[in-house]
Amino acid sequence: MRPSVLFTSFTLFTSLVVSCVLLFAQTQKPPTFRATTNIVQTDVTVLDKDGRPVRGLTIDDFTLFEDGEPVEILGFAEVNLPDAVSAPAWMRDSSPDVTNALNGRVLLFLLDDAQVPYTMERGRDFVHPDERTAAVKRIAEQFINRMGPEDVAAVICVYDNRCDLDFTGDRARIREAIGKFSPKGAFKAKQVSANMAESIAKYLRGLSSRRRAIIYITPSEPVRPEIYSPTSQPGSTLTIQTVATFREAMRAGITVYSVNPTSLLALKDAPPDDPDAPESTEVTRFRARPRSLSGETGGFNISRPDQFVDGVTQIFRETGSYYLLGFEPPKKKDTGPNVIRGLRELDVRVNRPGLTVKTHRGYVEVKPETSKHPPAASTSAMAGVLPKTDLPLRIALTPFAVPGESDALVAITLGISEPVSGAPARDYIDVQVRAFTQGGKERAMTRTRVDARLAPTRTGNSLTEVVSELRLKPGVYEIRASAFSERMQAAGSVYAALEIPDFAKTPLALSGVLLMAFPKPESVTPTPLSIDLPVVPTTQREFTRTSLVRGSVRVYQGGSQPVMPVTIRTTILDEHSKMVLDRSETLAVDRFNASRSADVRIDVPLASLSPGQYRLRVEAFAESRLAHRDVLFRIR
Repeated sequence: MRPSVLFTSFTLFTSLVVSCVLLFAQTQKPPTFRATTNIVQTDVTVLDKDGRPVRGLTIDDFTLFEDGEPVEILGFAEVNLPDAVSAPAWMRDSSPDVTNALNGRVLLFLLDDAQVPYTMERGRDFVHPDERTAAVKRIAEQFINRMGPEDVAAVICVYDNRCDLDFTGDRARIREAIGKFSPKGAFKAKQVSANMAESIAKYLRGLSSRRRAIIYITPSEPVRPEIYSPTSQPGSTLTIQTVATFREAMRAGITVYSVNPTSLLALKDAPPDDPDAPESTEVTRFRARPRSLSGETGGFNISRPDQFVDGVTQIFRETGSYYLLGFEPPKKKDTGPNVIRGLRELDVRVNRPGLTVKTHRGYVEVKPETSKHPPAASTSAMAGVLPKTDLPLRIALTPFAVPGESDALVAITLGISEPVSGAPARDYIDVQVRAFTQGGKERAMTRTRVDARLAPTRTGNSLTEVVSELRLKPGVYEIRASAFSERMQAAGSVYAALEIPDFAKTPLALSGVLLMAFPKPESVTPTPLSIDLPVVPTTQREFTRTSLVRGSVRVYQGGSQPVMPVTIRTTILDEHSKMVLDRSETLAVDRFNASRSADVRIDVPLASLSPGQYRLRVEAFAESRLAHRDVLFRIR
């Protein structure tokens, strides 16, 4: 049986003491609260008669009850997120080169290889294990295709940890992890599955304004016991485990959507669904089994092939459009006899006729952890499973070769956004950046105190960009960055995946694209970098048509073969996948220096582009060798 520890990165900071602070949405209209020390939040989806989310409601439209008693709503926010239907088609095979922690869904694919049997016989039916594997991959693929530009996903197999993947927006890595799924049919499979679901809920307990949904691909999801005696605990090990799973799910405030791969085996041969196809006009009502994990957390179950596509669509509707309600729980200790000890039942009503409200059955209050010797705020900010969003951060990572050394240099640009109104302001910011291997071992870190000068802008937010470096060997890493603002008395963090090629051995490789923009934001380089960058990098990816944007990419030819000419093709696609720029040039052999590298300048013609989303792609060709890098940007 697998241990309960999930991702290696979840254990990166087990020596740190994390103060649990409730965060609310960094959305278009952040909620405000009266001063109070014990705020609980719940997320609520409101659907019309056709099952579509209702938007534009206000705090006055909601009434909240806890254990049948009315509770005052102290905070309110509306969240609306895009998915692949509203994003350009090229988004499905492109990943943003700048990562932020503010928006998007948080999905976790829980693949129940313990309960999916590996045997070829099932009753009188002959089912090959490969068919089950194909069905699970096909189910997951449809969800991946619908992911929005800022969505992140993680992957966990209940029994076999070879498919485990931490949260990332990289669709290729998500597909690769899911591709490692294989049926196991483990001993005590239901208990193993419930144990893993409980562990996941514990790790997702970190309070977040982002809705966290588990896509539970399982033949049999947990169902809580119906009868409970106040004087005795449920008897069997499985029952106790199941109750613990529900308790942790209520503590974490997660939403579970279960998908049954056994009843969806027909999907293994189905062609890929097109996210750009028109949505069905028929109304499909999705329900969950009574007392099931999906039903108790506000989700539903998909078990019929004819409902699968509409079910995935509905899941993305519900996870992309919802309301956050904040309230202070009434002071009381005894919640009465309940199979889930400490459960406080919630009832959310909307004061408009004909609408359906979907939310969690209730919550189990989580007491904040305390410590006599708490770590620095910037340290605590990067200790959670998900990034902290009190202070908005974004990060760009660009690896470069270091001549004569096996290590690479990673140029790190951390963008810190703060509100500024009226006169210029000054801030002192504690910044940390750490790099971890896939096994959770720290390989490099840097920490500095930045003196930032903040100037008022038209948007009301000032952007400070801190440029630093880490030295790392070729490989795959998770980079975690955090910052604490003395002026704001707030901390934030951002996590990003990074793959560093072996520049010395790879026949053709690219550094990644650096962008420089005018007018420039406040840029700070606390310590001079070991190499000269061709431009002053920025994390900005939203510009006006009057902005001046210039890029640079470094081309490397590793190995022992003679240097050869390289063709560089630069293309830009608009949000309708129309080619608006297609430019090629050839780098002659004499363009490459003694280190077998050459810089390529990229001018982005913003003045000729209309408002909207774009993908810039730089491709390098040399005989059969190919490398490319993407930059996603927007013109407002």
